[in-house]
Amino acid sequence: MAAAGAGARAKAAGALALALVLALAGANSEGDALSALRRSLRDPGGVLQSWDPTLVNPCTWFHVTCDRDNRVTRLDLGNLNLSGHLVPELGKLEHLQYLELYKNNIQGTIPSELGNLKNLISLDLYKNNVSGTIPPALGKLKSLVFLRLNGNRLTGPIPRELAGISSLKVVDVSSNDLCGTIPTSGPFEHIPLSNFEKNPRLEGPELQGLAIYDTNSLICSLLSARKLMYVLAECFLSVKSADGCAVRPCRSRGRKDARAGYCRTGHRARAASIPDYKVVKYELRAVARLHLATSSQTKLRRGSGQRGMLLLRRLAGAARPRGLAGRGLASETSGAPREAADAVVVGAGVVGLAAARALAMAGREVVVVEAAPSFGTGTSSRNSEVIHAGIYYPPRSLKATLCVRGKEMLYKYCEERGVAHKRISKLIVATGAAEIPKLDMLLRNAKENGVDDLQLMEGSEAMEMEPELRCLKALLSPSTGIIDSHSLMLSLLADAENLGATVSYNTAVISAHVGSEGLELHVCESKELQNYHVGSHVNAQLVLLPKLVINSAGLSAVPLAKQFRGLDQAFVPTPHYARGCYFTLSQTKSPFRRLIYPLPEDGGIGVHVTIDLNGLVRFGPDVEWISDGGKDHVSCFLNKFDYSVSPTRCSVFYPVIRKYFPNLKDGSLEPGYSGIRPKLSGPGQPPSDFVIQGWDVHGIPGLVNLFGIESPGLTSSLAIAEHIVSKYL
Repeated sequence: MAAAGAGARAKAAGALALALVLALAGANSEGDALSALRRSLRDPGGVLQSWDPTLVNPCTWFHVTCDRDNRVTRLDLGNLNLSGHLVPELGKLEHLQYLELYKNNIQGTIPSELGNLKNLISLDLYKNNVSGTIPPALGKLKSLVFLRLNGNRLTGPIPRELAGISSLKVVDVSSNDLCGTIPTSGPFEHIPLSNFEKNPRLEGPELQGLAIYDTNSLICSLLSARKLMYVLAECFLSVKSADGCAVRPCRSRGRKDARAGYCRTGHRARAASIPDYKVVKYELRAVARLHLATSSQTKLRRGSGQRGMLLLRRLAGAARPRGLAGRGLASETSGAPREAADAVVVGAGVVGLAAARALAMAGREVVVVEAAPSFGTGTSSRNSEVIHAGIYYPPRSLKATLCVRGKEMLYKYCEERGVAHKRISKLIVATGAAEIPKLDMLLRNAKENGVDDLQLMEGSEAMEMEPELRCLKALLSPSTGIIDSHSLMLSLLADAENLGATVSYNTAVISAHVGSEGLELHVCESKELQNYHVGSHVNAQLVLLPKLVINSAGLSAVPLAKQFRGLDQAFVPTPHYARGCYFTLSQTKSPFRRLIYPLPEDGGIGVHVTIDLNGLVRFGPDVEWISDGGKDHVSCFLNKFDYSVSPTRCSVFYPVIRKYFPNLKDGSLEPGYSGIRPKLSGPGQPPSDFVIQGWDVHGIPGLVNLFGIESPGLTSSLAIAEHIVSKYL
């Protein structure tokens, strides 16, 4: 028995030794690969100083993330001012899931060895100087979800092997010098055409009867009952000029002058200038009709590339345009086309995109209208990018319930979609004796909200975890995390579009009317508002007649609601705006491994330490109440807030930060960025809750207003969307 036991122990010890040898061998292999990359890169900022080739385990290096088995899963080297070239050794990182090298000056070609990264989810090389062809070997990346190579000098065709990656959701190869034709099978069926633009030698998909035309500034595409699609059958295009005379119809295969009544084939085909087009009509074997009414500057694209006025009429079976409802709007809507719609989401921030996705999942036909040229240009992209636990908010408030629920949904979503995030944890610190009771209150509040993982600890324990920290007591929140908000929004956008949602950028909802026949949204191109001054008049270029409107306009949600005629203004709160500035730490090595938060202050949760996914440290935001928060509504629609960060404002930051980080050196803070928070309470007032206001409150069927969606709006975004669908559909 003893001999048998000794033999078993010896066998187990041998197995453990073998596992250790294999682990060290794997670490050495990965370390060698990263060292080869380090030697090929020029690093003027010294951000790769921690990449020490004498260390066996590269998991201790900055910008490198490993799993529990110390295998490299992520390289975060984006926007670090690196130059040089990629190396074939990267193909040895067999467990790598994220290769992020965007916005540098990487040159040379893409090594075909990257095709060996069978676990790769995201390959981001956009906005570099990469040349050569896209390796067909990338078609072996069967787990790939994001492939972003735009803004380089790539040549050659798009490999057809990429069409075999069923997991692929986002492909962007715009702004290169690619040639050949765009693939049309597999995942490419749903990729927006704008993701291929600015490749002069790249041709449209070779499909019979492809019905996408570009008449100088006018690009039209066909809309099915669920999604924008290519037309696979022969179709006719007829055009009416401003005087109502019909230009004779032309076959879609014609190549003559469009003004003479002919058209060209191809998704970027150019035709003669026709500035007086008013109506463009596609007829598909008389089965369905789509009317697109446009100004001379309209630009339409599939999916995320759509810009400008998007004017829709549904296919066969859709409701016909209704008559003019209400009075006193003739000067605003006279001559404007009137189009029926199902669900319209105003605002393409993170909450608006989440709502669009949820509505599309519920079977609604969704149009997202965004005044900016792209998604997430407001509060959604100007925050701390923190996944909050749900600690601070009053029990049973919307902020508390939606934050806790949203956190669970967001972590699950990020893991399923491969969105960059990390459970980094945070410490909320008391630096004075008078603050210790406040920690106890936060702990009790968090437990009432269902946050049961907080740990109250002595200052010595916290300082052992973070040697640069100084405090008397602290609360550890293990479930707090950080996220790449841009990748999140891009993923939500891809989901929504794949479900049939349509996005129209540079498109502003300037007012609305509640009449006997329902809601009217008055829409115009954003550029029409540029010269607006208080008291001047803006004409609508389109009247949308939706069944459902989600006012998710963020900073302009309240100003927009004030322009809703027929909505009792007693239900529209007074807006308050607070600017929060961030300063970055100039030193390359982070002094902290976790987020560090002081106790909350008036208007915010204090100037805290946040660390992004690249390991860079920033401090903020502070709270600066904006005196002209009641500025005119059009300025809000166009997001004309002052986002500048004065370098002198750092004088306020130093003493606040040094309460918990006394070793902060003079001159080490540099201006970062700022964000504006849409608040419903002003200085000295208690924090307000989210307001999700439907017809059960204001009595207007089909209208849902989202007011005061500030922090934790990012964390709560999926839960807010879920709440809207469950309550109002």
